Amino acid sequence: MLTSRMKEVISIILESGNYVTVQQISDQINVSTRTILRELNDVQNWIVKHGGALDKKKGKGISLIADETVKSKLGKLLQEEVSEIIYTPMDRQVILRAQLLQYNEPTKLYTLTQLLDVTESTIGSDIAQLEPWFNQYNIELIRKPGLGILIDGDEKAKRKAIVALIYEHFHVIDLIDFIKEKEHQPLDVRTLKENINQSIYELLHLDSIKYARAFLMRLEENMGYQFADNAYIALIIRFSMTLKRKDFWNQLYIDSKTRGQIETDKIFHLLQNWVSESENNPFRILPKEELIYLTMHLKGSKLRQTGEYNKISMIEDFKVIQLVKEFIQKVETETGIYLSDNDKLIVGLVKHLRPSIYRMKMDLDIINPLVEEIKSMYPKLFQTIATCAKVIEEKEHIQIPEDEIAYLATHIGAVIEKNHREIVKKYQVVVACMYGIGASQLLVSEIERNFSNIHIVRVVSVIDQDVEAMDEGTIDLVISTVPTESLTIPCVVVNPVIKEEDIKKIREALRRYKPNTTHRQVKNKMALKEKLIALEQYSHIIMKVIDNFSYDKHVSVKTMIDLIHYISTSLSSNQEEIAALSKAFIEREEKGSTILMKKGMQLLHCRADIDKGVCLKVIRLTDPIIMEQASGFVPVDTIIVMVGPVVLNQKILEVLSEISRNIIAGGFADIIKEGQIEEIEFELNTLLDKYYQSLVTGI
Repeated sequence: MLTSRMKEVISIILESGNYVTVQQISDQINVSTRTILRELNDVQNWIVKHGGALDKKKGKGISLIADETVKSKLGKLLQEEVSEIIYTPMDRQVILRAQLLQYNEPTKLYTLTQLLDVTESTIGSDIAQLEPWFNQYNIELIRKPGLGILIDGDEKAKRKAIVALIYEHFHVIDLIDFIKEKEHQPLDVRTLKENINQSIYELLHLDSIKYARAFLMRLEENMGYQFADNAYIALIIRFSMTLKRKDFWNQLYIDSKTRGQIETDKIFHLLQNWVSESENNPFRILPKEELIYLTMHLKGSKLRQTGEYNKISMIEDFKVIQLVKEFIQKVETETGIYLSDNDKLIVGLVKHLRPSIYRMKMDLDIINPLVEEIKSMYPKLFQTIATCAKVIEEKEHIQIPEDEIAYLATHIGAVIEKNHREIVKKYQVVVACMYGIGASQLLVSEIERNFSNIHIVRVVSVIDQDVEAMDEGTIDLVISTVPTESLTIPCVVVNPVIKEEDIKKIREALRRYKPNTTHRQVKNKMALKEKLIALEQYSHIIMKVIDNFSYDKHVSVKTMIDLIHYISTSLSSNQEEIAALSKAFIEREEKGSTILMKKGMQLLHCRADIDKGVCLKVIRLTDPIIMEQASGFVPVDTIIVMVGPVVLNQKILEVLSEISRNIIAGGFADIIKEGQIEEIEFELNTLLDKYYQSLVTGI
């Protein structure tokens, strides 16, 4: 039986029409001349068997001796010949990387020549090409004469390299059918193994995938959020790889400060409880250090951009919001496009940067499967964002990798594409994208830019059942980055970064299908009741804020602890509430204070269950308290207190965030600072009235 490499050699000889040298053949196939010479006898035997012959002349090379009939016959037989698999140079690179990442001990060259069926010379050439790849992860390739080859580097660095290798070797959608929850379809690990290169799946513990998936589902339920699809898949890979690295668990180093922070985190405790619940759980054997490592990645994962999860808190995200605004101002300077009033952009960037900054500070890898496509298709935008991102680097003392630059570029690019465009909305379209907020918005913008008759209703998940659960009466078309099953609504599959071929496919779908307006009026009427219920809930929360508003002046305290005790006592109806409030305020302040330095004001907020439920309080101090900040010491003489229940529903958070937004970005702070109680109450009522009116027209 011919090998695939022998078939290549015969094909080159057939097509040459003249003499061809061994060197020329080896150059084309990218192996050594010794490898070609070793297989030349088998090549000659096959040609002779089927009626041809080889002429070998020193200094000239090899030529086929055969008439046109025999040549034609050889060509057909060659196509029909079933061959043994011979690894391409690219295949060998993947296998060598995987082999070296699996072991700490040297791997002998002889072992590699047997594994890949090439000469030591070819292996030597392949290894020389590996060094730059390993160097980018601060991993050194070491040759030990007589012993073999090994790599040396930090265990975290090796894990970064493993994840990068997995993403380089296959597209994440190759795993999606195995990872996503499918009714009546268990995870088929055997099929997964058949579709992934042996050397790659050796880096993963595939039998653990179903357990990791179960934990992520539980975590989402407990925490009240959902991971973005690409983050979800990355976490499955991370869990599976961590279990496979059992021999290297003692080599993972996490500093004591980070350990202390993670060990008190709710996610860590959920993970710790989960692994100990069942003796069948393969993750039960993970040491504490590895649980901390996984928690770091869980905390740094992106959340999904869908309705309920698309909100941010002006209080809790204050620092990130300020950072995003500075970044946007820099982008405005570089591009000449005004972006500061784009709330959707700000929300998207805050939700994206919150976990991304955490990942960069924790030295966790950031992988963007679309980075090369974005650099290629939007080179000027990519360079502009790289320049503007220095604002974030300087403020946060981090270095932003190209993968993260590409994510930021998709956010900004989506808005620039959409700038000053009017959309005629006819077709109701849902976009199913797995690459996070920025990439999905860029895809949406490209669709809307090319199709004035499309209205994007929403962006949904391709992992969960969001796509299959859509109402046919309200949706005309689905545009998805991966194929979807069990879908009766027309669907067009496109690339994540939209190309000309995708535009043609969408245009053809629009010609084939007509907008469906039959059931929409009924749907809108049915939605009216839901809108009225939502408005009633908002109204109740706003009334609570107004009724529970209080203003205290000439308050004398010396320390933050004194202030917290004063506030807790004034807002509580019993000792139990005082203790709960004090504890909640102290815990919140330990995470960092929200100070408006130029105004000498502090936003003090917490979550605690008290009779008042939701309340707002303004305190003016007789003498300022000196607060320590990164930039120095700041005198604070005005305190704005906000309290919400422990289980803080989204509507309460939105109302309190609207008040905070007017304090931070509007003129409400000046009135609180200088005005009388009547003026403060009037302004509070005015801003809440405007907010309620916007809800009436916007819901």
